Amino acid sequence: MRVGVDVPGPIAEPHIWVQHEQVLGMALQSVSIEVGLCRSEMTRLAYNAVEVFLCHRHVEKWIRSEDLSFLSITISDAALTTACHGTSGEVELHPVNIVGAQSLLWSLQ
Repeated sequence: MRVGVDVPGPIAEPHIWVQHEQVLGMALQSVSIEVGLCRSEMTRLAYNAVEVFLCHRHVEKWIRSEDLSFLSITISDAALTTACHGTSGEVELHPVNIVGAQSLLWSLQ
């Protein structure tokens, strides 16, 4: 498992971003980003400070942000497999939204 702070700075022009490892991120300040599967279909998302988000693996996304800074926790495939008691195949975190809750729960599949 690896923990780090990423402060990529302003991303004025949209660019392609792919995350190959499982990453949980936490916004360090209120931020808005534009993200989408294609440049022409980008949507603006807003995160408040300390909000947690899950980065999808192996998916190319276009991203743009003026003020992106976040704490990231990278979880290796070996750690996920161990947490699932040695399940064979690829293990991935999937978000589970609880209506009315302030937190986001994660399930292992």
